[in-house]
Amino acid sequence: MHIKDILRHKGEDVFSVGPGEDATAIARSLAQHRIGAALGFVNGWLIMRFSLPSIVVTLGTLSLYRGAVFVASGGAWVSDHEIHPLIKGLPRETLLGLPMLIWFAAVVVALTFWLLHWRREGRELYAYGGNPSAALYAGIPVQRRLVMAYTVSG
Repeated sequence: MHIKDILRHKGEDVFSVGPGEDATAIARSLAQHRIGAALGFVNGWLIMRFSLPSIVVTLGTLSLYRGAVFVASGGAWVSDHEIHPLIKGLPRETLLGLPMLIWFAAVVVALTFWLLHWRREGRELYAYGGNPSAALYAGIPVQRRLVMAYTVSG
């Protein structure tokens, strides 16, 4: 269950795109992305601050976040009939003969390529992934890049 599901169970339709509601849907979507980034930041900070293994932190916070969603939603589940038809139909939509999911993946790949090859932060992250101790000796702020990676992934 995601944050959008919690909002839906609170009586709000997150993906409402009727007349005059476009701004609200966009604002809610941005809020969901900010919440995800904040939770990713927490993961990165815990790993960086306490030198914990990333798998332990990731699985631990996964349980914590799922528990929080369960409590916030009152244990409710999202049934198929509660999902907006636009969301259910998205995997079947096509653009220029390719499914929309392929287009979304292509955009994510292009943004990741741009980050890793054309931004200093991305190149530092790439160097950190290749050899963390060499990146540290090269003067790369490895802890900051680690937190950035988890924030972006959130």
